[in-house]
Amino acid sequence: MMRAPDRGMMRSRLPRLRGPDGLSARLLLLTGVFTLAVVGLILAPSAASFHERWLLDRIRAAELASVGVEALPYSLVEDDTARQLLQISGVQAVAVQEEGVRRLLLQAPPCPARPN
Repeated sequence: MMRAPDRGMMRSRLPRLRGPDGLSARLLLLTGVFTLAVVGLILAPSAASFHERWLLDRIRAAELASVGVEALPYSLVEDDTARQLLQISGVQAVAVQEEGVRRLLLQAPPCPARPN
């Protein structure tokens, strides 16, 4: 007749997952955790600030392009000038909203269709 293995013998074969034993290992672990927390607290506002500055720069560039167009009579711009203004400002279109009415001042020319 077969006998069931002893429970003490089964436990000794399983690997134990334990935390750090010494004080230096615990200190190293806590230092790593706090370092990651501080980096997270610094990185998030920094990334948000960079994104906000980037958006404001794009808005200012588009505003400068619209001022150049509005200075012309009837806001008529040649295609080459419009292309240059859009390229310099880094936008695809410029629209101005006044008194609830939105006017499209500049728009990038449509890309030519590729022949199939």
